[in-house]
Parts: sequence; C-alpha cells; structure tokens
Amino acid sequence: MRRYLQGTLDFTCAVYAVINAVGCVRDLRLPEARGIFSATLNAFAARPLLWAAFTGNNTDHYWVVRYMLRRWCMTAPRPPAISRPGGFACPVSDADAEPDIAFAYLPERLPPRGPESPSGDMSDAARREAEAVRDALREALQSGTTPGRAVLARFHRFLPGVATPLVSHWTCINAADTATLYLKDSSAEKEAVHSISYDELLPEAGLPKLRSVPESLYLLAAPSDNAAPRLRGRH
Repeated sequence: MRRYLQGTLDFTCAVYAVINAVGCVRDLRLPEARGIFSATLNAFAARPLLWAAFTGNNTDHYWVVRYMLRRWCMTAPRPPAISRPGGFACPVSDADAEPDIAFAYLPERLPPRGPESPSGDMSDAARREAEAVRDALREALQSGTTPGRAVLARFHRFLPGVATPLVSHWTCINAADTATLYLKDSSAEKEAVHSISYDELLPEAGLPKLRSVPESLYLLAAPSDNAAPRLRGRH
C-alpha cells in the first residue's frame, strides 16, 4: 500500500519553496515557519476562486510565490534582498499583496519544453535559454553553498518522448557546483528531484529531461549581501 507524502495529495510546493528559501537566508524557527504557512493558506482561503484554483491545482502558482515574497520577504523582520538571476523574473510589486482570480495564471513565455525543434532535439533557442538559466544560477549561487542565499525556481519534468510534463514543480535551490544544482526540496517522494545536473538541462542529443523555467527565478539573499538589491516598483 502506498504511503502518501507531502506533495502527493496537495499542491503546496510553492508555499514550501518560499519557506525553505527564507530558511536558507535567515534563521527560521519551526513556530515562525508554521505561522507563515498557516497565515498564507488562511489568506488564500479568504479568496474563494483562488482557493479553489489552488487546492485543485488549476493554476501555475506564480501568484502564490509573488504573494508570499511580497508579504513575508519585503517587510520586517530582517527582510531578505530579492533580485532576478539573469533578469528573467517579473519584479514583485504592491499589487501582488492582493491577488485575485485574474492572477491564476502568469503565462510563461514559451511552452513547457521551451523553444521547439522539428528534429526532436533541443533547438538552438532552447539551448541558449537553458545555458542562460544555468549561468544565472551559477552566478547567483557563486558556484557553491553560499550561506544566506537561495533561488526559487519552477521546473518542468518530462518522460522520454512525451511533450506534456510529468510534473511542474516549484522548489528552492541552495547550492551549485560545476555540474549540478542542489535543491532544498520539500518532497519526500522516492522519485522526487533533489538535484539537477546540467546534462539533464542540456543533453548532447535529444530533448532535456528537465526545463528550469527562466521566468520563475528569484534570488533571496541576506540583507547584508549587497550583490542582490531588493526589488521595488510595479510591473
């Protein structure tokens, strides 16, 4: 009989990703993490249409991340700096504090597999995008485990020869080296992704197993880290 774990029955990966990213940036004790979790879900439950989209996974959850960054990461205590690795993501703004059903989807610029190629291999545009994501993450995480830094990201995971993602997932990346991204992920599922090799993003032949979505990247850094200025302003 299957044992059900976080992420199997619920669609709260974006909430966990933000909490884990904040925990990488500053000390986040269990009572505070629980408080963020419960207050966030209570705020969503007060918006019936969004709550239905959230609990039914009829959304891409960008608004979840942006709401949480606006509420929990742009106010006291000890707000982290938020920046955009590679300049991909849309700045968080005051408008994100009051999401409505119009926020349910923030369409990504390209389909889940990225720029298409008629050959069944990565197109040149898809390869350039994956290289840009890789380079942005390497730079953001400074090619190692950097205390006080984490990147929020959404990725699509594919089965061979299948165009529709097996899963589209929000996660926290807290380390990188010359070959691999390391995730501080919430899922305990046996097949969950906890590291991403660059070969999975940039195969020598064929299509990638994973696409890290560039529009989703947000770097959180400790306030003393001047390399990552806080985002301000509206879209």
